[in-house]
Amino acid sequence: MSFHESLCILGLGDLGVGGMGISEGKALLYTVAGGVPPSSVLPVCLDVGTNNKALLEDPTYTGLKQRRLTGAAFDAVMDEFVSAVQAWRPHVLVQFEDFGNVNAFRVLDRWRERCCCFNDDMQGTAAVALAGLLAGMRATGGSLEQQTFLFLGAGEAGTAIGELISQQLVRRHGLSLQQARGRCYYVDSKGLVCAARRQELQHHKLPFAHDRPFLPDLETAVRQLKPSVLIGVAAQPGVFTATILSLMAQQHQHPVIFSLSNPTSLAECTAQQALEATAGRAVFASGSPYPPLVLPGGRQVFPAQANNAYVFPAVFPAQANNAYVFPAVGHTAVFPAQANNAYVFPAVGHAAVLTRCSSIPDAVFLEAAEALGAMSSSQQLAQGRLFPPLSDSRAVLCRKGGAIQLTSDHKPDRSDEAARVAALGGKVVAKGGGARVMGLLAMSRAIGDHFLRPYVIPEPEVACLQRSHEDELLILASDGLWDVFSCAEATTLALRSTMRARERGASSSAACRVGASVLARGAIERGSRDNITVLLVDLRRGEGAAGSVAAVLAAQCSELVVGGGPRGRRKRSSSGGGAEEGGINVSYLAAAAAAEG
Repeated sequence: MSFHESLCILGLGDLGVGGMGISEGKALLYTVAGGVPPSSVLPVCLDVGTNNKALLEDPTYTGLKQRRLTGAAFDAVMDEFVSAVQAWRPHVLVQFEDFGNVNAFRVLDRWRERCCCFNDDMQGTAAVALAGLLAGMRATGGSLEQQTFLFLGAGEAGTAIGELISQQLVRRHGLSLQQARGRCYYVDSKGLVCAARRQELQHHKLPFAHDRPFLPDLETAVRQLKPSVLIGVAAQPGVFTATILSLMAQQHQHPVIFSLSNPTSLAECTAQQALEATAGRAVFASGSPYPPLVLPGGRQVFPAQANNAYVFPAVFPAQANNAYVFPAVGHTAVFPAQANNAYVFPAVGHAAVLTRCSSIPDAVFLEAAEALGAMSSSQQLAQGRLFPPLSDSRAVLCRKGGAIQLTSDHKPDRSDEAARVAALGGKVVAKGGGARVMGLLAMSRAIGDHFLRPYVIPEPEVACLQRSHEDELLILASDGLWDVFSCAEATTLALRSTMRARERGASSSAACRVGASVLARGAIERGSRDNITVLLVDLRRGEGAAGSVAAVLAAQCSELVVGGGPRGRRKRSSSGGGAEEGGINVSYLAAAAAAEG
């Protein structure tokens, strides 16, 4: 359930019931990116009034024409609603969306241990941002514990990102929580968040109120604190000035600039501004899409949006175009892309429902961020792609020994797709041994970058079938597998390998791990040079399906392929950690294991 308050939308403010489209969009992404049946998703908008004067005076406004409920009155409505939903569907997942600062922290704290829920603006955004940072560290050879983080904006999104970064530093680098939080600094509307201001600060800012002298503004903070990472979540357009960006470049070889506020009119800086001010050395991510850039020398750059859609729908690996390193030496095109929660929230949400977990701890978002941050190969990182393409996956059902393809690949070399693109004024270009839309994207129906619309459309072809007792396995895999295996071949090999593993006494999850590994190794031996990610889900019940769904989901192939050739070296990774070189196959849904309540 995507549950929307409509108080603070994309920097647009209070839209009242006009924000219902956000919940509907999230629901669509659960289906498109997570494979959740539309009948299992319910978009909801909580109408408790509006403080938008224009709406209150608009005779055509359909929502409640009253001031918003606050405090105890608001909490009573929330309690009644969530309790009713739990009584109706005991295993429901509730995704909170666009709650204002005044309510977001309190509502999440009140319900996170009592209900299977998460706040996408806080936890989803934090996971995507952390994934972008981890990918950026891989691209530049840096390490997270060596960074100093400065945030402009100390609201729900900003402090949630800082808190998840801190937890990662505790978990992977041995810092205490106090030490980790000490790496994160915040500038709000009054200046640096510091100990001298503790009496006036909201509770969510207090963990980051460090004992340092007060600094009045962002530029002074950049000069004094010398941050290596600058993250904007304040919806103040143009506040990352050329002076501030140049300072970042003077202080660090590869400054990280995340301009996450959206829409575009509220972005802290544009991709072009960040690149020009840092001599092309920045690792950049944005919350809004930008058109292609042509840099001096004719090099074309494709900035893209850093958006929450990378996190929430759970089943298919998606294209997280978060942050891209410039200038990608040796390449004529750089692809700065979108940091979108759709890489994470469909995965976390769907896994939570499948496992019927009672709550979603922060460890789930740490797992998701690590997996997502490790999905791009070193070749993709060199091109500036911190995240792999969204569309490179296929679902195949193994039923009664046969293969049923549930999703259809939309390669632009299909005559119908090439004709559709051409009819819209686009073109399909032969490149790199295949066909690409406008010479760039190998899928014609994908989420894609904004500037590829309308030639690329987010309308997949998905077959919906009634579940049967004859269903055996579900294969979810990237096109690194499907480039060299037919559906029938993959089905036969998966069934045979999992059956042999079970005959040797393996559990359902262990057998799925064996089957996924066999398929991935087979793709390597056949010479696949693309990303190879394989997930097997055991659909057999009773005798053939011992163990929890979470364990089955966690039993995907998690093998790193280094070198990319038919006999490439292999390196195992249990949590999707970074690889050194070559094509990479990385576990994506490690969050499913942590999500088991």
